[in-house]
Amino acid sequence: MARPQTEIRGAILERVAGCRAAGKVWTWSDFADLGSHENVERVLQRLAASHEGIYENCRSTGDWAPFFIEPRVIRVARGLYFGPDRNRMTRRPTVPSTDAVIAAVVGRAGGRWLQPPEAAAHALGITNLVPARLVVETDARIQPVRFGNREIEFQTRSAKRLHWAGRPGSLLLQGLSWSRDLLHGAGDEAERARIRRCVSRYLAGESGPAAVQEFRSAIELVDDWMRDEIDLAMEEAGLDPIFAPSWQSDDAGAGDRPDPDDVPSGPRP
Repeated sequence: MARPQTEIRGAILERVAGCRAAGKVWTWSDFADLGSHENVERVLQRLAASHEGIYENCRSTGDWAPFFIEPRVIRVARGLYFGPDRNRMTRRPTVPSTDAVIAAVVGRAGGRWLQPPEAAAHALGITNLVPARLVVETDARIQPVRFGNREIEFQTRSAKRLHWAGRPGSLLLQGLSWSRDLLHGAGDEAERARIRRCVSRYLAGESGPAAVQEFRSAIELVDDWMRDEIDLAMEEAGLDPIFAPSWQSDDAGAGDRPDPDDVPSGPRP
């Protein structure tokens, strides 16, 4: 027997309220246990229509208190919904992150995805700019999504390329991919040093140990030039290189190398 829509409504709001701080973006499949696609989607659409009216009224008056009386559901794009939290600084409703939207869209299609290089470089502190149009690599076939002033396109990639999807090392590799021209061009050496500091700071941070372990277990999937840049960044920060002993770097003199009879040579893969 189908649940009454009032019961579905209450269950949706309760679930959304518990994830507001996490910034989750929802699809009907997140509530599939509550009813059929048709019934759940109908309740979500009615909630969004009602709550967006309240949102507009609060925005026009500048008084956001009525908006936060109970959990709200806002439509982000077709079939995507968001439960805004209260921004601690502006006291206004929060907006969904691009990553949360992508995760919901790709998750609905049952696929994996890599963070766009521009967004990864932004997360690493390499750039302050994130373009309005982003291209996401995934193993699912997905139509473009537009929300706000941003457009997200999806390009299908091979399983080998998607090896890094959802892994800590992915952020660094995607950020380096965006930075390649800056690192290898005829640009400012100070800019190259700044990018390497961003790399070493990430690897020395909370996600660093897991990323380092991933790189060492899948060296063949890391491009040669990326290995060089990561090792150089680590050495400049006074940290041990990941892919090769420091004495194998181009800057090391022949006299600095250890005797191969005493120390394993560790040829670079």
